[in-house]
Amino acid sequence: MKKKVLALAAALTLVAPLQSVAFAHENEGGNKVRIIQYWSAEDTHAEGVNSHLWIVNRAIDIMSRNTTIVKQEQVALLNEWRTELENGIYAADYENPYYDNSTFASHFYDPDTGKTYIPFAKQAKETGAKYFKLAGESYQKQDMKQAFFYLGLSLHYLGDVNQPMHAANFTNLSYPQGFHSKFENFVDTVKDNYKVTDGNGYWNWKGINPEDWIHGAAVAAKQDYAGIVNSTTKDWFVRAAISQEYADKWRAEVTPATGKRLVEAQRVTAGYIQLWFDTYGNR
Repeated sequence: MKKKVLALAAALTLVAPLQSVAFAHENEGGNKVRIIQYWSAEDTHAEGVNSHLWIVNRAIDIMSRNTTIVKQEQVALLNEWRTELENGIYAADYENPYYDNSTFASHFYDPDTGKTYIPFAKQAKETGAKYFKLAGESYQKQDMKQAFFYLGLSLHYLGDVNQPMHAANFTNLSYPQGFHSKFENFVDTVKDNYKVTDGNGYWNWKGINPEDWIHGAAVAAKQDYAGIVNSTTKDWFVRAAISQEYADKWRAEVTPATGKRLVEAQRVTAGYIQLWFDTYGNR
């Protein structure tokens, strides 16, 4: 009971309404600080406002170009059940239990502490691995619709920890408020500059356990956290409330680390999907 009370108290704090100024780089309606935190997933099937989907699609492209590790019938399956896969990717941010009553606690994982930002809550490593395994169980039962929905969910949590803020428990309510969501809106505007065009996924990257892959992705992402969230970018983000110059400056400052993370996310995701097929489909 004590754990539930503490978690509930944290959740109530997080969903309290907040006000925010309109930033010079604002390109969305309204001025509320949103609780939602993600590589964007604002439309089920539209890559332009769904970085999660963009990363997964680019990972599938990597797999389609590989003729030594990847069986092309696996790529065909991914394409055949693409709607279910995309529904899973999207549902993680918009349906319970996946979005944790709007706290998104399970979408975060700090590899140094092994925890999310709410005490006692489930984190991305265990949640992503859970749906990886449920996807495999459904696949072996020939329930393809459920299998690829669950796989989409698992890929969403993997995608989250590839984002440095998620790997450092820096939420949309962390100071400066709104930086998290504005950063991810910015990612949508530059991601096409970082498409991987070869067939080199991170095959056999972290062994055979999905937990190890999610942990490894979070470790790599957190190493780039300081290139995105630091005293300079925070200051410039705050100044961007009244200055387009500073809006441009913080975006330019975070671009190198952002590009690196996007490239690695595509390669890790390709390897993770291949791990799933190797675990459940290639026996």
